[in-house]
Amino acid sequence: MRDSFIKKISFVVLSIMLMVIMLPAVRVKAETFEGYIMVVDYMEQGLNDFGEVRAKEFYMINTWDPDKPVVTSYKGLSYNKSTNTITLKNADLKGVVLHLDATADFTVNVKGTNYLYGIVGMRAGIHFTGNGTLNLDSSVTISGEDKPFDDDPVIMLGDPVKKKILIDGDVTLNLVKGNGKDANLITIYDNGNEPDAVWGIDKLFVYKGVLSEKLKTDTSTDEWGGRFIYIKNKKLTIEPKLVKGKTYTVDKIKYTVTDVKNKKVEVAGTTKKTVKSVTIPATVKINGVKCKVTSIGDKAFKDYTKLTTFTCNSTSLTTIGEKAFYGDKKLAKYTFKSKKITKVGKNAFKNTKKGAKVKAPSKKLSAYEKLFKNRGLKSATYSKV
Repeated sequence: MRDSFIKKISFVVLSIMLMVIMLPAVRVKAETFEGYIMVVDYMEQGLNDFGEVRAKEFYMINTWDPDKPVVTSYKGLSYNKSTNTITLKNADLKGVVLHLDATADFTVNVKGTNYLYGIVGMRAGIHFTGNGTLNLDSSVTISGEDKPFDDDPVIMLGDPVKKKILIDGDVTLNLVKGNGKDANLITIYDNGNEPDAVWGIDKLFVYKGVLSEKLKTDTSTDEWGGRFIYIKNKKLTIEPKLVKGKTYTVDKIKYTVTDVKNKKVEVAGTTKKTVKSVTIPATVKINGVKCKVTSIGDKAFKDYTKLTTFTCNSTSLTTIGEKAFYGDKKLAKYTFKSKKITKVGKNAFKNTKKGAKVKAPSKKLSAYEKLFKNRGLKSATYSKV
């Protein structure tokens, strides 16, 4: 009897195990978006159901009151629910305030030149991206009885402060005119009642790229223990660390970005043409990005009449541009460590010092002598570097 009971128990246990194995995988439900985007256009006012003069209000999403009608676009402003992205594309929304209140961060994609009166965020963070300009402008005259916030900033994050403003595109935020003489570009507020609130400007304003100017910030508290951070700059531009075609100066040498993806730069000269010696490093760091020096630009060192020694330590150099050293009559010593130079532009070495000494990799001495001679470097002597 005991054996029979054990067999029954074993059968039940085995059956349960098989059922568990055969059950489909349980999917973890993603966090549901809760909140709203409310657009308030103070330039369009009329009577509401209660006979009050109110600005035009409508929602682009509202999960807290789903019976409210919603629109997905308005005067260059649009909303993509699947990505929770607000796009501003050449939107002329002077007199319009965006109210963002949600459990998830909003992405604001800025394209072209745009105008808004302001943005007020509650709970949600705001992630600016794109390659445009957002002008925050409260200079418009609002003739109706319903007015926007009086002394509040044009971009505001309210309590509880657990989110941040993030900028990682080529975006400019511009305070054209604030609503009040002490208006700030951005204000971040915490009511002081959130023990786990994130705090500090370095945590609440984050940017990926290069800031156009040093942040001007201030802080204060109110009588209820609330804390404020103010960004007082009138204009902030965030651009990528490398911009194709832009010239950067590092250690008095100018470099122009030729390839962002592969981090390649071209030498464009120095800050002063009176230098006697120039040494190009093997690589150069621009805004923290390590770049390869692959070319010397056209006329980069043209008419550097006091230059006597030139050294390029880059092993990635492939090109020397037209008239790169044209007219450098005192330039007597060249050193090239690259084995990859295949292109030398017209008159690159014309009117330079005769009898100059050139150092290069041993396997390239013959090839470089022929290449450089055809571009104006006469009577030079070559030796291995």
